[in-house]
Amino acid sequence: MGIVGKSLRIVALLFLLLLGWIGIAALHLFAIWYKVPVMPLGDGRVLTGSWDQGFVLARGTWTIDGEKHAFPLNVSEINCVKARSVCNAAEARVSDDWLEADHEEYNITKWDNSTLEFVSDATCVSYVYVIDRSTEKLTGRRIAKATSDPVCRPVVLSPELRFSFVNGLDVVSKLRSEHEPTVLSSVLATVLAAFILFWIWRVVRRRAHPNAG
Repeated sequence: MGIVGKSLRIVALLFLLLLGWIGIAALHLFAIWYKVPVMPLGDGRVLTGSWDQGFVLARGTWTIDGEKHAFPLNVSEINCVKARSVCNAAEARVSDDWLEADHEEYNITKWDNSTLEFVSDATCVSYVYVIDRSTEKLTGRRIAKATSDPVCRPVVLSPELRFSFVNGLDVVSKLRSEHEPTVLSSVLATVLAAFILFWIWRVVRRRAHPNAG
């Protein structure tokens, strides 16, 4: 009976450990889903098949090179029409528990056989975007304006920002990997979960068998 009892305890402990791992995995999956609730569509490529006819389309996600984006979960569709000298951009982004959408019109400043450039001006900065026909890539820069306006001082002193238009799936993969559990966190969580479950099991057992050792 003693050997059987010990064996049952070992089995019970292993079962509790398994439950702990399942619970930890479920919590981590929930945390990752909460932090990255959507998957932006768009591969970041520029469709240049109608370049010579004066039409260009791009779908993808904006990232900031070497910096963290305030709204990493974003997706944009950009339509450029040479005859009108404008590019229209529709953007959607997730901010905490909110979904926001914007529309902006950019002026085309250059469109030749290899390059399309469009810009947007703000009070303190200019945004310059370039499409390379050969690589089908879209990049951008935020350039501070030369101004003495004190409102613009923080921006003038900040470094120039560079943007890349990329595949939204790659952004999601990176964000999810950043929220994946580390080995240390998994071990600590497992130990804690196993201890709590074992304590509950002991309490229930003692109440069911008050005279048991």
